[in-house]
Amino acid sequence: FCTFCIVPYVRGREVSRPVEEIIKEIDVLSSYKVKEITLLGQTVNAYRHEGCDFASLLQRIADHLKQTSSSIEWVRFVSSHPKNLSPEILDVIAANPVLCRHIHLAVQHGSSRILQKMNRGHTRDEYLELVSLMRKKLPDVSLTTDIMIGFPGETQDDFEATLSLMREVRYEAAFMYYYNPREGTPACTYPDQVPLEEKKRRLDEIIRVQQRITKEEITKRLGTTVKVLAESPSRDNKSELLGHTEQDGRVVFAADENVKGTFVKVRLESIQGNTFRGTRVR
Repeated sequence: FCTFCIVPYVRGREVSRPVEEIIKEIDVLSSYKVKEITLLGQTVNAYRHEGCDFASLLQRIADHLKQTSSSIEWVRFVSSHPKNLSPEILDVIAANPVLCRHIHLAVQHGSSRILQKMNRGHTRDEYLELVSLMRKKLPDVSLTTDIMIGFPGETQDDFEATLSLMREVRYEAAFMYYYNPREGTPACTYPDQVPLEEKKRRLDEIIRVQQRITKEEITKRLGTTVKVLAESPSRDNKSELLGHTEQDGRVVFAADENVKGTFVKVRLESIQGNTFRGTRVR
């Protein structure tokens, strides 16, 4: 129940599906030779069903995929809430290669004062401690986030706190947007609504900062050879395929179309926009 979010009011409280039902669905997907699955929830890591929490669910899935020689080689999950991302979840990811080293962890804001008004359930310092722990346990993790600008009462100092958090955490990507009132939510009635033009100005600034950070961070991956799931022909060149890495980076590389739907090794050699260009390594 974040104060800006209409979802709980239109969809109701979250419900966790039974573990066996999830496992059965995975087996159906595996029978179709699916290579990658995503566990999806509004706050997916809040999962709990009959004593099974999210860390236990991830371990159950990883064990099941091993025991059944499944076609599924990558498991992702989205979206995570900071207050539910436990050390146990990170330990399970670290111990099981089938669990992708990419975590989308929505911070929403860099000011503890605004986070409290948002009812996010975590402070700036708590979030930074979690990021530090995550990078200690998962050194090759790719971290992405959601950031909201222009929440009611947001001052220039609050905005600067968000910019400084972005520079400290250095996300590889971020979904950035300005606050848009939703009738029926508490925040819609808050005083000190930020003028639209100011929200747009602040959004433009954080986008420019994040674009620079993204380019700097993904450049660090150049020269490495990575596992890529080939997905589809490149839009610009049909002799090339588009795929993505475990860290959710986009990659274009030369390959025959019969490679589509398989995992290949690709050396990352250059960047065009935010997409890697590479060469397949046999």
